[in-house]
Amino acid sequence: MIEQRGRVVARDKQGVWVESQRQQSCGGCHSSQGCGTATVAKLFGNRLLRIHARDVLGVEVGDEVTIGVSENGLLLGSFVIYLIPLILLLAVAIIADTLAGNDLLTVVAALLALLLSLPLIRWLQQQPRLQRAVEAVVLARLPTAQTVSFFNRIEGV
Repeated sequence: MIEQRGRVVARDKQGVWVESQRQQSCGGCHSSQGCGTATVAKLFGNRLLRIHARDVLGVEVGDEVTIGVSENGLLLGSFVIYLIPLILLLAVAIIADTLAGNDLLTVVAALLALLLSLPLIRWLQQQPRLQRAVEAVVLARLPTAQTVSFFNRIEGV
């Protein structure tokens, strides 16, 4: 499970909206000067992300929570978004090159396949099974600063 901390900022019928700080995967990396990920992170800054998550715990607006997405769901979503268009592009390019033998026709056919893959991706994203697999879920309600302060006073810390 890939986890992320955040604060609940809104509720709707399907779940909650969680605002979270964008995590940088290269915070302590020594090679961040030559890394593309570090460069992209510097360009976009530390903007907040808004993530919709299924609420199984009954959290309220303002609660600090941990949300998670399964690794398999993330892989499946990545496959649908990245690999399906690439596979279609390559397959159509190979078929067009074999049948036509013309470079211009091959490129045009490949680009058309790429464009036609977009409605396929949209259709796949709307399938309930895929939506459930890639959906973020509220895993835990985290103690807020007020709760920690209250328990510290009780324990005499």
